[in-house]
Amino acid sequence: MKLGSKLACLRGQRPPILLAAGFFDGVHRGHQAIIRKIVAAARRQQGSAWVMTFDTHPLKVLHPKAAPRLLTSTPHKLRLLAAMGVHGCVVVHFTRALARREPEAFVALLKRSAPALRQIVIGRNWTFGRRGRGTPTMLKAMAPDYGFKVTVIPPVQWRGAAISSTRIRAAVHAGRLAEAAGMLGRPFSLLGTVVPGRGLGRKLGIPTANLDPHNEVAPPDGVYIVRAHWNGADYQGIANLGVRPTVTWKNVEQQTGQWTPESRSQNKREALRRSLTLHALRPSSAVCHPSSVLELHLFGLRRNLYGKDIEVTFLKKLRRERVFPSLAALQRQIRADIAKTQSWFGCKYPGSRFKG
Repeated sequence: MKLGSKLACLRGQRPPILLAAGFFDGVHRGHQAIIRKIVAAARRQQGSAWVMTFDTHPLKVLHPKAAPRLLTSTPHKLRLLAAMGVHGCVVVHFTRALARREPEAFVALLKRSAPALRQIVIGRNWTFGRRGRGTPTMLKAMAPDYGFKVTVIPPVQWRGAAISSTRIRAAVHAGRLAEAAGMLGRPFSLLGTVVPGRGLGRKLGIPTANLDPHNEVAPPDGVYIVRAHWNGADYQGIANLGVRPTVTWKNVEQQTGQWTPESRSQNKREALRRSLTLHALRPSSAVCHPSSVLELHLFGLRRNLYGKDIEVTFLKKLRRERVFPSLAALQRQIRADIAKTQSWFGCKYPGSRFKG
């Protein structure tokens, strides 16, 4: 999929250009209806299917305190769009100057940038231009003068109400993963980068990868059955989202006898790190703890993943996170979690191609 940051990148693309416009947080079923429309039209007309979106939510620039926490980061959103067959995406940098542009001026700029534009597909609630004055009705009225048509896609319904990113955020926060999946059209997932951790899992014989999520929405703390996608392959695994109350350097020293002079200072730094990690990403109303950490144990994957981006799909919650009387008790529970997860995958996806 081609990428651009300015509307001018549309000039010279294979005509005709079919454009979907919106923020598309989560790329849920309502968004998918819009995207499928342009992809199908481009296929019929042998043209190009493009998406126009912003690099940040407009409210984060205009009214930061009112901005929603995002289901998908921009890189994750781009992956999802590419998987739907989109030829290109313009990720426009949203600024106050852009917000002050009158809708008529914005449409004129769009047409100058994309002379081959023949269709714009939008959702019913999409607005653009100064103070959101541009509406689907206004765009339809302007379209004949610029030589393109406008198609407005009605909201997709789920359980008697329109699907929206807001509904999905609430479902994920509350741990209603089946509900979120029903509106997303797939299980909830997030994209993150593997970062160095404490290395305690490896000392305990259960190596884990610490993931720094790119997005701002997470389910409640707990242990989950997950599917991880990396380097073109899917891996079965389990994930712990939480504060890991049982595991400290002091406990590991007692269990393994592996003491180093740095351990005590490491333990102090760890206490401080717990209070800071992901704090900026957790809304005050979130169910998960403000210092939650996401750890993955992936079956059959024994690689140094530091710096790699991994997409993690939350399939089922196994249990809540809790304090164990000892590390030995924790190890026994983790092994039981792994066995239960492997059994679940065997029943759910018999003969699957998952690695591990």
